[in-house]
Amino acid sequence: MTTNWNKDYPLAASSLSSQALQMRQNHAVIDDALSRMFNYLTDYYLHTLILRTRTDHPTTPASDKGKFYARDTDGKAELWFKDNSGNEVQITSAGSLHVSGKGADVPAGTPCFFAQDTAPTGWTGAAHEDGLLAVKGGSNAYNVAGGNTAGTWTAPTHALTEAEMAAHDHTIQVYEQKKSTNTSGNSYRYISGSPGSKNTGDAGSGTAHSHGSDTYRPYAITGIIATRDA
Repeated sequence: MTTNWNKDYPLAASSLSSQALQMRQNHAVIDDALSRMFNYLTDYYLHTLILRTRTDHPTTPASDKGKFYARDTDGKAELWFKDNSGNEVQITSAGSLHVSGKGADVPAGTPCFFAQDTAPTGWTGAAHEDGLLAVKGGSNAYNVAGGNTAGTWTAPTHALTEAEMAAHDHTIQVYEQKKSTNTSGNSYRYISGSPGSKNTGDAGSGTAHSHGSDTYRPYAITGIIATRDA
């Protein structure tokens, strides 16, 4: 049995068998079309909806209604919606959800930080590693064009000044010694007066010192920088 729909048949002049055959054919076409869209024999839910692509705009629906439709958009069938105020919104774009207006899609090539190991779908990891994120500007190390790297992990060397040293001294007490002779003619030495103070001498060169290698890293949340694909 063929399943070709023919709205002009069966004819009244046809035999009963021919009429019955055509009615069965028409029923089969309807049944096939409905079964592609609805599971109407059991739960009556829609599982497939095929929309014919249009090139024009549909009329504005009534106040309590909206219209979903397929429209030729840049050579592709895309899904659109029109509300009862005449506003039209594109829903799909090249196989993805279409976002416009306040939620505009991120432009291709835009870099973004992701706190994960790999770039998400639609993004490509950029060649940045072992660095922190910093706000550019000013006249210091980060006064470079955005997207460039700047700064260093190595702390600069520094020579301590006298004011930076802890308060301390290096003095010793010194007593004056004198020589005298007793009544027997023997000589002897003795300490006279209060002790004085003497400097033991100076040490050190004032040479700058470092703070070890560049292994220091501040505690941080790690991730990657990726750019939006076209």
